[in-house]
Amino acid sequence: MLKSRSEIKEFFEWSQDPTKMNLLNLLAGHPATGFYSGSFNPLHSAHLWIQRCVPGTAFELSLVRVGKPPYSSFNEFYCIVDQFQQLNLPLIVTTASKFSDKLALWKNTFGYDAKHVLMGDDTAHRMGRKVIQNHPKTKFYIFHKTTSYSPNAIWTEIPECFAHTRSSNIRNS
Repeated sequence: MLKSRSEIKEFFEWSQDPTKMNLLNLLAGHPATGFYSGSFNPLHSAHLWIQRCVPGTAFELSLVRVGKPPYSSFNEFYCIVDQFQQLNLPLIVTTASKFSDKLALWKNTFGYDAKHVLMGDDTAHRMGRKVIQNHPKTKFYIFHKTTSYSPNAIWTEIPECFAHTRSSNIRNS
């Protein structure tokens, strides 16, 4: 369901307390079975293409950004959320920076494990194997960032990708 600007602002202000973990459902009536995390600033055609590769994928935007400064204001954050609302795209907003927390929030909110998670290869290397091993019901897919967005081998299913040549670069924690 679409949320008003004031409802989103209330969530934004509430989430400024780092001890609070929550998920704001902005799925706009779209059934979702998994999510694609990112900063989406700006949302562009490659993001849309990736999201459409796996049916049932919602975008996930976290208020706690890894490796990036916090949002400077609600208006900065709302400009990103508004991109999704204008296009009626499925979006969840979380207060989780770690994938293990994102997956726990998903299960607590929707009552079932996420069936899939999409991410870039940079995120997969940061995340490590432990999250994958602890969530056997969830398929993890990584997108290898290239200049081409054709469906010819940009996706790798994890853990198979960890057995590939890059496995030594991925943390075990």
